[in-house]
Amino acid sequence: MPTYRLEDASVDRLKENPQNPKIHSTKQIRRLAKSMSRVALNPIAVDETYMVLAGHARLKAAKLNGMSVVPVVIISGLSEAQKRAFLIADNKVAEGSGWDRKMLAAQIEELTPSPNGNRPRLRRHRLRGRRDRWPLVRTRRC
Repeated sequence: MPTYRLEDASVDRLKENPQNPKIHSTKQIRRLAKSMSRVALNPIAVDETYMVLAGHARLKAAKLNGMSVVPVVIISGLSEAQKRAFLIADNKVAEGSGWDRKMLAAQIEELTPSPNGNRPRLRRHRLRGRRDRWPLVRTRRC
């Protein structure tokens, strides 16, 4: 049975998994780094040797932001096969999900106040990877 422990770890201690099949572009890492500078960082999942199981992009973005310490969840008690399955499953599960467009628009509206007090116009934005989803997203007027 796996056990989980949350701690802060040095980015130098974490090891990128050479078997990670997920590819992240430089642009994606920069966007993630920018987002991480505004909001909290989700923990990076590692095994007991601090090999990354999930969160390779977050680790690269943290390094880009100059962070020396990141939150990690240490998962102990997994077999090598379970670790590899976790590495793949963590990335694949989210790919099949969609968006509740009304809820997404409402949350973005709450998080994006209008600088002049007027209600900003709503525009349709395509969500990456989901061509069939076009949520209304609040945008500021320039």
